Amino acid sequence: GGEDTSDSTCRRTIRRFTTNFLTGHNGWVWCLTSCPVDQRLLYSGSMDGEVKLWDVCVSKDICTVPCVKRQKAAVLSMVIPEPNVLVCGSADRSVRVFDVRSPVSLAFSHEEHRSPVLSVAANERYIFSGSAGKCVGVWDRRANKRLQMLRVGHTVASLHHSDHGTLSVAGGSTVGIYQCSTGQLDLLSSFDPGYTMPLTCVYHDLAKVVSSSQDGTVSIHNCCSHGQHQLIHTFSHHKSTVTRFHYSEGTLAMSSSDKTVSLWTPSLS
Repeated sequence: GGEDTSDSTCRRTIRRFTTNFLTGHNGWVWCLTSCPVDQRLLYSGSMDGEVKLWDVCVSKDICTVPCVKRQKAAVLSMVIPEPNVLVCGSADRSVRVFDVRSPVSLAFSHEEHRSPVLSVAANERYIFSGSAGKCVGVWDRRANKRLQMLRVGHTVASLHHSDHGTLSVAGGSTVGIYQCSTGQLDLLSSFDPGYTMPLTCVYHDLAKVVSSSQDGTVSIHNCCSHGQHQLIHTFSHHKSTVTRFHYSEGTLAMSSSDKTVSLWTPSLS
């Protein structure tokens, strides 16, 4: 028979957490990212145009990063590719980079997108930005210049850079995997995961592609030879949009517009 794609093959774990509320933004909190070398530090980006740095152990904000000089444009995406470097994508179509050791100083800014920047990814050499204008930009961090602006034919809802030098681009009904180690995006494979509504988030590695959708589901596909992607499992616990997910070491956390977060671990049976 075929693969069992029901939720019964996985176990949903429910854990008790101590809840602390971090207050200080004047708008919706749109994105979060943590410091790779100090898990106590959390960055939050908001519709109020600010990024705040928090110490989660004491539930206190440390400072505010002024992401927009001239106007309060919403911060829609963030990534920390290495210690002390913060990359932000904003509704004013900009990609801005900060040295967090001096958070009041802007390292550099790129403003060549024509639509809001919905997603950013980065490594030690390049920054990748995806926009509502159906484009993915590639920026050289050392030379501080644009290398490529690739039109992909759909809104770029999510980007993910893998450790093996590829970039996944998700939006509309398509996930594309690109080679990006040279600073130029070359399409390796693309596929339609089969959702009934647009994609919202993507993750990939050498073995699998994980994606989510506005239809409330998350799917895992394996990576076969010749660019083929076979469905392994579909999660359908949430009743509305899966806004984002985080996958790490076999554990999958999903956030949804149904105001819940679900946590999944592999079944022991």
